[in-house]
Amino acid sequence: MQPEEIFAPVAHDLRVCGLAARLDYGAEGVDDPDNWRTLVIGGTRIAPVEFSPDLADEPPGSAVRPVAFHVQAALLENLQILRGSRPWPACREGHPHPMELSTEGEEDWPAWRCPKDRSYRFPLGAHPGE
Repeated sequence: MQPEEIFAPVAHDLRVCGLAARLDYGAEGVDDPDNWRTLVIGGTRIAPVEFSPDLADEPPGSAVRPVAFHVQAALLENLQILRGSRPWPACREGHPHPMELSTEGEEDWPAWRCPKDRSYRFPLGAHPGE
């Protein structure tokens, strides 16, 4: 799997939550740009994301999980840059916290779930939006 294929479910969840995202090839200061992309949200360069060559041989759920984790961490660290953004991915109405990444109870595919109500969950790439 190519980095853009691995990123596709994460990109969907970003888009439905109101964040225009893309990956730019390479990242500043890395030796092997083929294994790196720069996450860009709404035209702002947010963070480098590593796509280890080992991910290409993993089952899709195992490949997408670390990417989703790093994208969420980068967004939470950069909320000030993304003025007006809510923590991502948005939880249900009345829950101002972000959903958490989980593999608990999943076959081979990660999910977003509410940290207060674990039954409220969506498979990664199937977030319904805000």
